[in-house]
Formats: sequence, structure tokens, C-alpha cells
Amino acid sequence: MNNLVSVIMPTRNYGQFIADAILSVVNQNYKNIELILINDGSTDNTNDVVNSIDFVNRKLQYFSSHGIGAAAARNFGLKQSSGDFILFLDADDILVPGSISLLMSNVHENSADIVVGAWENFTTNKRWANEYRYIESIFTGNGFANIIYRRPVISSFILRKPEILFDESLIVSEVLDFLFNFGCSSPKVKLIADKVVMIRQHSTSNRLSVENDHFEPAHRLNIFMKWKRQYDAIGILDRELRAAIDCNLLHLLFEIRSRGGSLKNLCKEVNLGNLSEFIVCDDRASKLASLVGVRPAIEIMQMYRKFRYSLKHGSKK
Repeated sequence: MNNLVSVIMPTRNYGQFIADAILSVVNQNYKNIELILINDGSTDNTNDVVNSIDFVNRKLQYFSSHGIGAAAARNFGLKQSSGDFILFLDADDILVPGSISLLMSNVHENSADIVVGAWENFTTNKRWANEYRYIESIFTGNGFANIIYRRPVISSFILRKPEILFDESLIVSEVLDFLFNFGCSSPKVKLIADKVVMIRQHSTSNRLSVENDHFEPAHRLNIFMKWKRQYDAIGILDRELRAAIDCNLLHLLFEIRSRGGSLKNLCKEVNLGNLSEFIVCDDRASKLASLVGVRPAIEIMQMYRKFRYSLKHGSKK
């Protein structure tokens, strides 16, 4: 099937990068694409760059807004979209040639609601060789738990057009919140290790304007705790989803403590007994465990040893 794919690209003052992003869409071998550009109050040469590009026979919708923010711009794009499937592409990122065809073939072969590919971080002058990332299938029963565990970048996945929107009250972590919300419908997930997008790292990244908030672990912690309770309330918090969330909570609690913050009663949010049944923790979790007591520390250290063993021998026992 040749479903229409809507690529939604909000941008603000990315005139120096946006041509690469647009051309990476225009040059895809998947033909049934509409590109929805939202110029969110750019004061640079973004408009001139967009108008200079030959979109060939691609369907383009080009809109202007006035500093409404990434979440609201994506929501506007969703409302304007006609596609059966949605791909959100940041205006400083670059789709790999053939990536939409690859993602859509996996959609149809697996009847998937969301397909997540690998991504590679790069700078203008070089690639970061150690920054090639993909979502491992650590959890076998609930594919969405893998997404929650690893948190893919927004440009790395394609999804069936959702009925939900981004929370426009969130300045940061809006993508994580959106994914949690999407997970409420128990979507069918397909994970692939093929690289589908290049993520540009640069000093003019818009997120640097909210750097203190963007990297503040308490914000992400609140998102995880909110949706853990929500999933529990609607009856979809199975053991794998709980473990995926708890592992992230452990990492975030460690970050908060390492920054001199108080854990107060936050440790009770993590179910160590449930988490120990899954091989999902790294050494940061073992460091955190020393802060929450000897018994939890032993459990986490045992879990980490099992994880290392599984990596070496291919076993999750």
C-alpha cells in the first residue's frame, strides 16, 4: 500500500540548516509524501531558503506562526495533515535516503502503529562514531516498553496518525509526554536497527535557550511518575512497562542526587522487586542503589551482573 505520509517540520531560525532537512525529504524514493513546514517566527533567512528550493512534484504546505513553540507548531501541523502516517522531522536533522520507504515497509509487514529506527548524531564537520543508537528489544512481551526504556529522538520514528496532540504547556519533555500518551492505546511496535536519520548537534540548537530546564532531571522525573500512575489507573501498567519506567526513575534519581538534590520520598516510586526480574539496568543504577540502602544495592548489583552476562552470552536468564 502507498499510504500518504505527512512529514511535519517546525522551524525557527534554522535557515542555515533547513535546506538539508527539506532536501532529505524531497529526495526520498517514497513518492506519496506531503511536507508541512511551520515557520514559527523566524527572523533569519529561513523564508528565502524555503522559497528557493525546487520541491519537484512534492506536495508542500508552508505556514507561518509567531513564536508559538515546538509543541504547538507540531499540533498545528497535525491538524493540517492529510497523511495516514506521520513523521516529525526537526529542521536541523537529515533523513537517510530511502528511510521513509524502509519505515513504511516495516509498518505494513508488521501491521505496526509505530516503527522506530536508529539514529546517528553528527556535527557539521564530523560524525560522532560512538553516537549511533537504536532501540534494543530488551522487553519481549510489550514492545512499547522498549520505547519507554530508551526514549527515541522524535525524528527517528513514523507512526499511524494519532488522535492525540502534544501538551503545549510543556516547554521541555513534550516528546516523552507525547509518546506516553500515544502508548495509552497499546500500539503495535516495530523496532529496527537500520539508521533512518542523522541528528545534527550544534551550538545554535533551539533547546539551548532552555538548557537549564531541558537537562533538569526533575522535569523528566515528573513525566515518568505522572504516566506511571496514569497507566496504572487505566490498567495497562504491566510488569514490563513498570520495569521500563522504574529503570528510568532510577537513572533520574541518581542524576538528582549527584547534583546535590534531595531524594526525599522519591525512592518509593521505584519497585525494585519488579525491576530485578528484568535485565535493564546499567552501572549508574548500581551507584544509585548505594544511596537507597544495602538490600536494594545488592539487588541492583545482582541485576547488573546478570545484564553483563546476558550481553556476553546472549542469555536473559
